[in-house]
Amino acid sequence: MKKYIIILTMGILLSNNKIGLTLSGGGVKGLAHLGTLKMLDSLNIPIDYISGTSIGSITAALYSTGHSYEEIKKICYNTKWEQIFTENRDRNHLYFFQKLDDDNFQLSFVFDKNKPIAPLALSSGQYSFEYLSELFRNYDNIDNYNQLNIPFQCNATDILTGEEIIFSKGSMAKSLRASTSIPTVFSPVEYNNSLIIDGGVINNLPTDLVYNMGANFIIASDVSSPNANNKRDIKDIFDVIQKSIGLYGANSKKENSQKSDILIKSNIRDVNSINFHRSLMNEIEIKGNKEAYKNIDSFLQLKKNIKNKSSFIKLAAIQDTFKIESYNLNFSIEDNKLFKELFDPLINNTITKDLFIEKIQILRKSNQFYNLSYNFKLNDNNNYSVFFNAEKIKPLIINDIIIKGNKKIDASEIINLISFSRKDTLDTKILLEDIRSIYTLDYFHHVYYHVDNSNLIIEVKEKPFERLKIGATWDNFYKIIGKVKVDLIFKNANIRLQNELLFSGFMQNTFNIYHTLRHDNLLSVIPNIKIKNKIQSIGMIDNIDFTKHIIEHKLKAIGLGIIAPLKNRGSLSFHYNFAKSWYNDDYGITDNYTKNDLVFTTFKLNVDQIDKLLKPRDGYQINLDYESSINNNSFNESDLKYSYINFKLNYYKTFKQDHTLRYYTWYIKSIGNLPVYLKANYGGAEWTIGYDEFDLYATNLKLYGFEYQYHYKNSTTFRFIISKPSFINFAIDNQSIQELPITYGIGVTVQSILGPFSFIWARGDKNIFDNSNEKKNIFYFNFGVKY
Repeated sequence: MKKYIIILTMGILLSNNKIGLTLSGGGVKGLAHLGTLKMLDSLNIPIDYISGTSIGSITAALYSTGHSYEEIKKICYNTKWEQIFTENRDRNHLYFFQKLDDDNFQLSFVFDKNKPIAPLALSSGQYSFEYLSELFRNYDNIDNYNQLNIPFQCNATDILTGEEIIFSKGSMAKSLRASTSIPTVFSPVEYNNSLIIDGGVINNLPTDLVYNMGANFIIASDVSSPNANNKRDIKDIFDVIQKSIGLYGANSKKENSQKSDILIKSNIRDVNSINFHRSLMNEIEIKGNKEAYKNIDSFLQLKKNIKNKSSFIKLAAIQDTFKIESYNLNFSIEDNKLFKELFDPLINNTITKDLFIEKIQILRKSNQFYNLSYNFKLNDNNNYSVFFNAEKIKPLIINDIIIKGNKKIDASEIINLISFSRKDTLDTKILLEDIRSIYTLDYFHHVYYHVDNSNLIIEVKEKPFERLKIGATWDNFYKIIGKVKVDLIFKNANIRLQNELLFSGFMQNTFNIYHTLRHDNLLSVIPNIKIKNKIQSIGMIDNIDFTKHIIEHKLKAIGLGIIAPLKNRGSLSFHYNFAKSWYNDDYGITDNYTKNDLVFTTFKLNVDQIDKLLKPRDGYQINLDYESSINNNSFNESDLKYSYINFKLNYYKTFKQDHTLRYYTWYIKSIGNLPVYLKANYGGAEWTIGYDEFDLYATNLKLYGFEYQYHYKNSTTFRFIISKPSFINFAIDNQSIQELPITYGIGVTVQSILGPFSFIWARGDKNIFDNSNEKKNIFYFNFGVKY
């Protein structure tokens, strides 16, 4: 009966023909909105007003700016959601000081009046803002969201007053960043005198926004989870947050649901809102398609009752392959060369939807147009004509550059890092690169921008310059290792002090003094003093029975040198070092290794272009260490004369989303009387699968290996590793081995909030110094961060 009442109502209400669309929040469940958009585009149902909250606000904003269902789907699947939600950028985008700490600690604190303060959320939201700015950078010239293809509004919640904030103008990137500010996931956004969090907290289905804008018929897509009435439905902290949000906004959601004339409710359960694994996204999208189709009769009746029907159709109504006969441009963009370059070659050729979308994305990224949309008309020969509508972006001449929010850092220093001056024409692509560079200084929680009356406003929030980081790891050999790092920045003196302590499994304290000669730290030379004290167990093989013994190594060293950061690529360093090295053991095998006074130079090249340290999928990492003793009868001369090269390469390549190949190689070359601790090669499962730690006690070494990884969802990786040592010159008399057998191992790595848990089983030689070929099982277990 209700169904017929709705259909009857359509015929009455649509005489005014004002249709509103509302998209709810729900994290990854927002993929279900695609089903509603696909239905609307397939049936060519026009939308007059649109609203959204949280993830729904982004989808709604894209739809309001002319993006088709297909474009929005492509954006959803190509977005690096993990980076947005965790602030864990790919390492190949990080600079020197950020690379030092990335994925190396579980907890970070800042000091406020000498008290450590925990962060407000998992992410500051900087990457989210940058990504939203890329999506909507063509709309910096829009004063009011009524100027979009479809008038748009989104909401947020003032955490100080509990009031709803409605965004209908201003920076789209900042409005959407505020609307999607999930509590504890993203830091709140400061807005005027308010502190803003996710709009879904107070109103997760804002149909009232489109109603107040003038809609007389409302379609609502609600992807939020059903109420959890059983404690078994609460599985993690995100379920708790989701439940809390649902309770707070329950009344408004119930009231706004009743405002909708067509309600598509996906009822998606048992989903972590920030788990954007592709397989889960596919499942949710399919669910959204099915739920939208359940309302097909209502949509068809809606289409039937629309008075001013258009003869145009949307891309969703066309088959996957089609032929373009002609294209037409509206007055604002006629004779545009880019359109001719992109679409002239397509005329009278069969193309795919994917190819067409690629061309559209090039248009959007050209920064020439806003409100770009397109429709199709079917011709008598079953080919199509495309009709483009867009507005040309007017050049924005900068009147002034204004810095807001800075307290310790002078505005002129920030302005000097901006590529523009007064009276320059703003290029938002270059500006976003500037903002990324400013953020990499590690001085700011966030760096935002917006344009106001031709003034470029840069908003910053400074980080405290006193920081504390804490981490822990379980190593297969050393067992538990704790980490504490204190980081102090003395901005006016351009001095940065860092002290890192490792303890429990072994003891190591490293104190660094950095003098940043240039403010940007991008390609400057950084004078450095490094003081290291270490007490560590290492493995040593004796010359008599080839038995491995665990001995204690102590080292006290000071290094004076320079570091040259290579922007986001890595760094070069050169140091002149003084060290005292000695050993303690219960076997008497180190009697010949008394305390050594070592004087040596070190040269290090680090090229770090992998995406993640703890979960690498793509990129490469090169570490080259060269060390040479000083033995030239100078005032300081090393007790041991030697030179030493240690080269490591890791290369990762992921294909088809879930399959990763890794190639690695390790090369050591030395001459002279090498210190024992440099002969003690730790190895481990990552480099010497099939061998226990310190089995390869060698002065020269060549090995290579391969690994295949299968990623199951976001949390679990299955691994198969093989290794082939091709040459080993053991640090034992007359023991050189040209060929060692291939070793292998299989294992599983599970991601957790503490870092990855890794368990590997391997097969290797029971005794590498005999010819028995007897094998043994070796087990490796590690978890936590790197040390």
